[in-house]
Amino acid sequence: TPSDMPLDDIHHCLEQATFLFQKDDDAAELSFLQQALHLYDSKSSLPLSPFSYRICCKLLSSLLVSGKIQEALDICIRIVCCLCVALGKDMVYHPLLGLQLFTLADLYEGCGRNEEATSAYVWCRKILRVTHGKESEMVQRLNMIL
Repeated sequence: TPSDMPLDDIHHCLEQATFLFQKDDDAAELSFLQQALHLYDSKSSLPLSPFSYRICCKLLSSLLVSGKIQEALDICIRIVCCLCVALGKDMVYHPLLGLQLFTLADLYEGCGRNEEATSAYVWCRKILRVTHGKESEMVQRLNMIL
């Protein structure tokens, strides 16, 4: 995040979300995480920053628990974009990117966006063959899907 961005309100939202997670208050946790991302986006011109990535990862988990698949898909797309920017062209076979693509493909499929799901599964398999091996359980599952 830029050094001149006031982060107190964003950190407050994240702390509240953590507290509410511990209290099993899923709806309130989700609300604070959404607010944190909204505040971040309103203050930053860096939507794919490491800080944005951290907020989005927490938000993705909360959205999935809440069954908000379309919103989770939108956040997962942003997470994949963050990873692509962070990893750059020199680390195209990173296991974290492969695993996040698996989630993205599953979300596309869950939203009935089958062509996009197939593309994400193919990209995921390409990475996981390198990072996890052609005989790994995940690659075998992808082979069955594709």
